[in-house]
Amino acid sequence: MRFLSRARPAFARMSAEKTTGIAATTLVTGSEKSAVLPIPERALAGDNRSDRHVPRLGPGRNTAPSHVNGQAERWRKLAFFCRLRSLRYHPHMTLRSCSVSAMSLVLLALVGCSSTPEVEVTTRVGDPEMVEQWLTEFDPARLLARLEQAPEPTPGQPSEALAPPQTPEMFAEYVEAIRTGSHGDLRTYADALTQTPPTLWEPLREHLLAPRKARKTDYIKLLSLIGGDVPNRYGHFERAWKRSHGYKVKLSENWYEDLLTLKSKRVSRVFRKIYRDCVLEVALLQAAANIGREHPKRTAEVVDTLLAAAYIHEGTFRDEVGRAIRGVGREALPTLVLRSIKPEVKKKRKTDPDPVELLQAKYAEYQLDRMDKLHPQRALKAVADNPRLLAELLAAYAQRRPPEASKYILESIDSPIPRVRRSAREALLAYTTGPAPKVRRKSLRLLGGGTTMAAAQLSYRGAVTLALDEFLAANYPALHLPLCELYDEQQNLNRECELQPQRLTHALLDHLDASRRATQEKLVAQALESGDLQQSVDILDRLLAADPEFGSDGQRETMVGIYTRAADSAYQSGQFDRSAQLLRKSAHLIGPTDTPRATSLQAQALLAEAKIANLPRQGRQMLLNTAAQLVPDDPRVKDAQLELRVEQTHSGLEPMWALSGVGLLAGGLWILSVLGGAVRRRLSQ
Repeated sequence: MRFLSRARPAFARMSAEKTTGIAATTLVTGSEKSAVLPIPERALAGDNRSDRHVPRLGPGRNTAPSHVNGQAERWRKLAFFCRLRSLRYHPHMTLRSCSVSAMSLVLLALVGCSSTPEVEVTTRVGDPEMVEQWLTEFDPARLLARLEQAPEPTPGQPSEALAPPQTPEMFAEYVEAIRTGSHGDLRTYADALTQTPPTLWEPLREHLLAPRKARKTDYIKLLSLIGGDVPNRYGHFERAWKRSHGYKVKLSENWYEDLLTLKSKRVSRVFRKIYRDCVLEVALLQAAANIGREHPKRTAEVVDTLLAAAYIHEGTFRDEVGRAIRGVGREALPTLVLRSIKPEVKKKRKTDPDPVELLQAKYAEYQLDRMDKLHPQRALKAVADNPRLLAELLAAYAQRRPPEASKYILESIDSPIPRVRRSAREALLAYTTGPAPKVRRKSLRLLGGGTTMAAAQLSYRGAVTLALDEFLAANYPALHLPLCELYDEQQNLNRECELQPQRLTHALLDHLDASRRATQEKLVAQALESGDLQQSVDILDRLLAADPEFGSDGQRETMVGIYTRAADSAYQSGQFDRSAQLLRKSAHLIGPTDTPRATSLQAQALLAEAKIANLPRQGRQMLLNTAAQLVPDDPRVKDAQLELRVEQTHSGLEPMWALSGVGLLAGGLWILSVLGGAVRRRLSQ
């Protein structure tokens, strides 16, 4: 204890209350003299730099009082907790933590083996009472089990899926939950936002196009954690370029999943708002892609918004916006073709930046290329089974007029589907009519030193001229004309040759229309001559299915006569539903020219439907009321309503008669029982 005797004056002046973050061990001997041995708290956390604060005692005895051993056991528990903490959060400091903890235990054992047996040891870190309670209840095994089972604080899969927002208030609530809510609930609200219905498109669009306050550099640093590729000011994607050239770089192909599975401890505090904004943005991009894919009426607006979002905040989210556009699928093709039309831009200087409209047009064309639908043949093939999309895409080509599309437009000008045929013909006329387009020309150096001017590329008018020549020569030789030279030797425009594609187009369309009309008239005549009424109806059905707008006024009148006769026959045979179907078809055919008759036919169809067996009484009454509104003075409608009221009266009386019969039977039984009782009493007397 010579060391303690020499150190006693210095240590006695130290006070634990004046030392912040210091764990102090106080030794009280039997002579009521004390020494304070300060042990910094970082020594308990595994920092061996604190060893210089621990006095090195000389060799002591091998025994210590029991109460000293109890305090030493508490020290061992605390040291064990510190080792667990270092093992979980600082694996590289585990060895240092163990060495410092072991030194602390050796120090306590040597202090306990002093010459005076009555030694009292107290340890305190902060509040002595709280530390005493914690040391008493501390169980290292239980703590280790909890640490091993504790999950990483990352947004995992929700236990219960959250319903998509249905109102603007719910949408705003979900957005605020992502911005400021619990980190563990991010996936729950993000998944719900990806299913946003089209009724909330306006608030969704506002959030997609909202400006950002943080710097683009901060977004780049945050997205680099997942390998997010952000374009530089020249629009160049560095990570994608490196990956395509053989460099091993981290490149994210799904920001949504990569952001939500990012460990929270990897995101520093200053980037947490940016991280949540990125999660919100990619969730809304997926919602926009779902709306554009599943709701065609919103597709054009969705694609326009996504193209605008690609250049918000200097194009930070352009890579993910491209995935959202491609996620819309083939529904986006007509709009992308239209938006890829490059506007004419006049720059004062070549170094001036391109306007946003031109950049968006180039980006739309780039997305068509990424979808492998830039060439018209592949785009038209992708929508061939959808007449609506095919017609819209042909109409888009009529405005953009790519030279490669002319050959494939000719294949649809005689389509059996009216809307496709109409769009293809409009596109062909757009290619062949109007003034000749301006062609960029270039100078060619000939052998011998001479030069000449030639077209740098084939224009859409030149392409459709060649396509028409090939199409007519293969299918309609009678309409074929040899090609002519558009410019003579003096480079003067030949007006007759310039108008030749237009003349050939009109001649081809007139020929196709005449051939179609002849085929249709032949079918109508066949239907009239057929002795089988059902066969006539089948012929007309095929004719109208191919062309719903077929027929002049006289032809439609003839068709209505066939349909009404078939409807009367079906009504007489009890096929009321078939009769109503034929009557409605007749009303549709004659409606544009004879409205009163069409109204009468609709009322007859309602009367026929009211005769269908097993039809509820309320449904029958509804049909008859509608017919009465259409033709209030028709006697057939009044007779049907009277018949229904009579049926209701009889059906109402039947329960009354049944109830009366039951009452009479019960009354008779009661009278018989009374009479029987009177007879029994008289006989007993």
